[in-house]
Amino acid sequence: MEQFNIKPLSGVNQLKFGKTRDEIIEDFEDPTEEEGRTDYYEFESFSLALSYDRNDKLEFIEFSKVSEGTPVLLHEIDVFNLEGEALLKEIENISSDSFNQENSEPPYTYIFDSLEIAIDRPTTPEEYEEGEAESSDGYENGKYFRSIGIGCKGYFSSTDLVD
Repeated sequence: MEQFNIKPLSGVNQLKFGKTRDEIIEDFEDPTEEEGRTDYYEFESFSLALSYDRNDKLEFIEFSKVSEGTPVLLHEIDVFNLEGEALLKEIENISSDSFNQENSEPPYTYIFDSLEIAIDRPTTPEEYEEGEAESSDGYENGKYFRSIGIGCKGYFSSTDLVD
């Protein structure tokens, strides 16, 4: 795959919200692993999780970076190769509002309700001592976000907690 293009509220490439699990597998490929209503895919540079609602329709897509490779783009922004604070500003520029203060966990997780997007990182640069060797995990000690998830309309913004 050359790249993945995130289209908020719609999906990613051929992975469209509202398609059934069978349609996704037919259009995409068989998952590496299945657990409940989530299918997992492992690729060389990223992992992918596709979650389905109780009607077996795609409702959430999450990319997690493993190493350099396939770009994951949001409005032509490579989300895994733009430093964290710059990525936050870019998403705020795309969004009609800032991140959800109530449901986010800054500086690790940020949720943008209007786009139904969440970004996450396990650490931040401030957690490391100056001069400490950079980690070998590819995130440069929290400078970059590790995952991005996008949901169908209402995934993050809905006040309904019905599963």
